[in-house]
Amino acid sequence: DSNEIFAVLEYEPDEPVPVFDGTCHENHNYVLGNGCVVHNTAKLARDKNYQATFSLKGKPLNVMEATKDKVNSNKEIAGIFAGIGLDLSAEDPLSKIRFGKFIYLTDPDVDGRHINTLLFGLFDKYTPQFYKEGMIYIVVSPEYLCKYKGKVYFGSNKDEIYKQVGTTKVDIRHIKGWGEIEPEDMREI
Repeated sequence: DSNEIFAVLEYEPDEPVPVFDGTCHENHNYVLGNGCVVHNTAKLARDKNYQATFSLKGKPLNVMEATKDKVNSNKEIAGIFAGIGLDLSAEDPLSKIRFGKFIYLTDPDVDGRHINTLLFGLFDKYTPQFYKEGMIYIVVSPEYLCKYKGKVYFGSNKDEIYKQVGTTKVDIRHIKGWGEIEPEDMREI
């Protein structure tokens, strides 16, 4: 029943909540990332003419198991929906969507993958149309980075980078989180 897909979020923050910075319209990107450092790195790496960022504060609520009241009172979920322009109480909840793509940018570790799963559940439950219209993307976060002869190489393991570079005599950095990477390297990704 389509009436049960949407819950009404009734949330008024005690103080203004910065959700995104920049005017983004229907075919622009909205990057959801975890942690303040991710937000700052992504903010510097993005093209502010068509990309906005929203920093998650830890793991979002698992809406698949939550009651409607718990979802409605969750500030993180309310912030995500407000940021993208989703108004679940409107006659057409998707009429004011500000972005054409939603990109999950989480750390390349177990916690990051868990956050991606929680975001998949959130959008699947409340806006399954986003999947049908190809609006949801995930950054396959590399775990390793190597700068060699003026180029940047990324990989999921060291052997992958050795193969790309053509030698094992290079310095490879493990990327535990996005805060360990420079904005210009994030642009490459």
